[in-house]
Amino acid sequence: MRWDSLFEGLESLWASEDHAAHIDEERDRARAERSTVTLAARLQVRAGESAVTISTDAADYRIHCVRIGADWVEGSMCSSPTRLVVPMNSVRSVVNAPSCTCVAPPCHTVALLELSTVLRFLERKGAWVRVDGTNQVCTGRITAVWADAITVEGTQTRDVARAAISAVVYSA
Repeated sequence: MRWDSLFEGLESLWASEDHAAHIDEERDRARAERSTVTLAARLQVRAGESAVTISTDAADYRIHCVRIGADWVEGSMCSSPTRLVVPMNSVRSVVNAPSCTCVAPPCHTVALLELSTVLRFLERKGAWVRVDGTNQVCTGRITAVWADAITVEGTQTRDVARAAISAVVYSA
């Protein structure tokens, strides 16, 4: 009789340990899967839901994601024709924006286009831009896109390091 209760207790302990090991394996598998998902992929998922607020060093931008590239995201400002391009390395956080009445545009992924390609497009277009950066804002036209900087000509000619760019804002 005592042996039966001992074996039942051991079997119960064995089953609970086996269940705990199974839960740990599931958690490890989920962590491994999440470790391969990029911020761009997370933005792609959120883009279909609603507007998002992207926080950078310079400001918070409430946008609808329009295009997501290799190292940037382009969005249209909520309730405005204004667009902006945000380098992924300047994004500090992304949260779903509170209820938005805008119609969300479709979001496209262009994984092979880099930020320099988008900046060169704005240069060719001759668009008047506002470059928001860490502790600086400059306005003008992008006249040159370098390997690690852009030249913006407005009231002054200014070279802005790409690492310092938080967002490039322009009219669509």
